[in-house]
Amino acid sequence: MTVDARPSTMVAQQALFMMNSPLVLAQAEDLARTLLADETSNDEARITHLYLTCFARHPDPSQIAGAVAFLDRIRSEPPSGRSVTWPENSMDSEPMDPDLHAWRTLCHALLSSNEFIYLD
Repeated sequence: MTVDARPSTMVAQQALFMMNSPLVLAQAEDLARTLLADETSNDEARITHLYLTCFARHPDPSQIAGAVAFLDRIRSEPPSGRSVTWPENSMDSEPMDPDLHAWRTLCHALLSSNEFIYLD
């Protein structure tokens, strides 16, 4: 039996690498800082820029709405602990900026997604 296409799912080791690798975490933070540096953009414009950067496509309206809701939820919850250990050059040694925390968490989620990892 031959298979003409690789299944677009990750094995556990790939998922763990994307969730825990200092390289991926640093890239998520750098991407978040880049998005936040554009002070003329609103959340929707930044989300569109993020999707274009990660997936080379525009997000659909439900993805924008979901990302905005996610950002709002993360911003409103004070970080009570670290669910992710960020690289040493991150802001973890300083008081956490809720906006940066929200954006780097969203960036990390997209960088860890199947769509980012696999080419259609």
